[in-house]
Formats: sequence, structure tokens, C-alpha cells
Amino acid sequence: MSSPTEGGPLSTAAEQMRARARRLRALGLVLALLGVGLAAAFLIQAGLLEALLPKAPETPVAVPLPSQVTGQQAHYSGLDKSGQPYDINAKTGIQDKTVETLIHLEEVTGTFHRQGAGVVAINAPAGRYDTKARQMELTGGVKINDGDRFTAVMDRAKVGVEDRTIVSETPVSVTMPQGDITANRMEVAPDGQRILFQGAVKARFGTTAATKGDNTP
Repeated sequence: MSSPTEGGPLSTAAEQMRARARRLRALGLVLALLGVGLAAAFLIQAGLLEALLPKAPETPVAVPLPSQVTGQQAHYSGLDKSGQPYDINAKTGIQDKTVETLIHLEEVTGTFHRQGAGVVAINAPAGRYDTKARQMELTGGVKINDGDRFTAVMDRAKVGVEDRTIVSETPVSVTMPQGDITANRMEVAPDGQRILFQGAVKARFGTTAATKGDNTP
């Protein structure tokens, strides 16, 4: 009986078995990859893969004055120390980033009632209101109308909400039924009982010539 030689039937069978094993391994790899793909597709469809993947850091959105509180149509109302109502409105209000009680206002309007009778109306493009001190600082062309008594126009003014005082440290122009007055400073006492003009005061009443002086009433 002769022994098997290289290339004989046993060698061929061994090669076939090895080839079959390689095909099985390749098929297993393909099936494994197919399974991973199906799992990934399922995760994507379920929205889970996005949650598992590391997220890129979000770029912070630039917000003007992020520490400030903003509001639309700011409104403040109440009673002053004499029990008279006041009402302040603004198109927008922005809380100061360092002083919580200070509110920056735009397009300001307000009304203040005097004891007895009369209403003082104010208008200004901008201003600040201290809710604690109850004091307003108006800027940008301030107009104050005290009923039929007078209308005053100035660049800046301080208005005391508690006592209805008005102070302007900038030139002021006042129109009254009796005539006109201009001055570098004006101060209106509580309830408008006294109006003080100071600095380059010029007054024209009716048809009389203009007079000059300080502290003209």
C-alpha cells in the first residue's frame, strides 16, 4: 500500500476545509458589519446615536448687557408723599447692571397731580428712574407742561416724584400766557407754588421790552 503524497486526496481535502473556514470567517465578518450598520441605523432613527456622541462646545450667543433686565412698556404708578397719584410710562425699561433700583427708560411720559387741581405732564426721549429714591433724570429734549400755567422746554431735568419738584441745570425756555422767559437754570418748588429762574434770565411779557436779571420769578 502506498502512503499519501503531497497533492494527494488528503491534501486537497485539507485545502478545501481551510478555504471553507476562510469563507465562513469572511461571512461572519460581513454579518457582524451588517449587524453594526443596522444597529447604527436604528440608533440614528431613534435619535439615540446623537445623544451618545460627544457634543461640540456650544458658542455662547452675544447678548447686549447680559446682566441687565429688560422690559417692554415700563410702567410705574403710585401716590406721592401728599397722597397725590403719579403715573410714569416708557416704551422700554432696562435695569442698570450695577444699581438694581436704577431703570434706564426710553420715550418717557408721565403725569403728576398737584394738590387741589392741576396735572403736570412730562415728555422726554430718554431718562433714568431710581425706584428707591423715586427720582427721575430726563434727557434729550425735555418738555414739561403745567396745564395752562406754563410749558417749559430744556435739555435735561430732574423730577422728584415724591414732591413734584422740577430742577433744570441747563438752559430752559418757558412759555406762559403772560409771556416768555429764558434762563440758564430753573427750579419749580413742590406743587408749583414757586418758580425760580437763575442765570442770564430774559423775560418778555405782552408787548413790554425784555428785561434781564437773576432770580426773576
